[in-house]
Amino acid sequence: MYSDMGAPVHSAPLGGVGFSPDLLRKLSLAAAAVVFGVLIAAPRATHGFRQSPFESASSIPSNQIAELCRQGNPLDAIRLADYELNRDGCSLPQLQQIHVLRAGAFRIMRRDTGAAADYAWAARYASGSGDTADVMPLRALGWDPSSAFTLARKTLQNSNTDLWTLNAACWTLAIYPGGDPALAARSISKAALASRNPAIIDTYAWSLYRSGQVEDAKLQEMRALGEAQAENDSLVSYLRACLLGMRGDPVRAEMDLRTIFRQDVSFVDAWTVADRFGERPRASVTVAD
Repeated sequence: MYSDMGAPVHSAPLGGVGFSPDLLRKLSLAAAAVVFGVLIAAPRATHGFRQSPFESASSIPSNQIAELCRQGNPLDAIRLADYELNRDGCSLPQLQQIHVLRAGAFRIMRRDTGAAADYAWAARYASGSGDTADVMPLRALGWDPSSAFTLARKTLQNSNTDLWTLNAACWTLAIYPGGDPALAARSISKAALASRNPAIIDTYAWSLYRSGQVEDAKLQEMRALGEAQAENDSLVSYLRACLLGMRGDPVRAEMDLRTIFRQDVSFVDAWTVADRFGERPRASVTVAD
């Protein structure tokens, strides 16, 4: 098991006597969903819908963890994640994947400390795998934004940075408090304007939005939505919610984004963006006389 601070305590789950009958029933239902093709997408730690670093590591247990969260059973999802983390033979990407899902379960339960600890562990495994693209946002989520921003700025200085790592660096600087959205906008603009990939365009839109260029941001988010129409439903729903918030309805956008996340806890950035829309200054609220 793991404490809220993320310190591993290697003991058997559920007191060492295995799963309860009720949990086994739930896991059987989740396994059946996998068999019949109702699969939760592999976790994507860096900017939700972009190419997944976990595609090769995706497994039925991980899908079961995500399915338990979708069914509204985050505590059982954490128990299953603990079991998998204590099992021998997991690769670094698999450990990263499980910690991202475990963090999602804690987020649903509104236990921010537990979620941050798991994201911090996921960042360590991403670093061990050499996946710089995932290290940056995971460090920011794991309450180490200073390190994340430093790595992001260093990444932008490298002329040989690949597109997805560039995207992750700009996303990290744009979306997390204390970053540099103006730098992110300048760094991603050329790639975004030449791209038809909604993830790249969305990063640019958020860089503009967070640096105060709201009208330009809305235009780019509309463009991202247009490019995403042929993609999966969660992506389209995410972009619609973002556009709704940028157009002036952050309350509804926040609600929609948290619903999207509960349906797919691997969609890390849906919750992160919901947090940004949730940061509504009281001074901006107009009270009628």
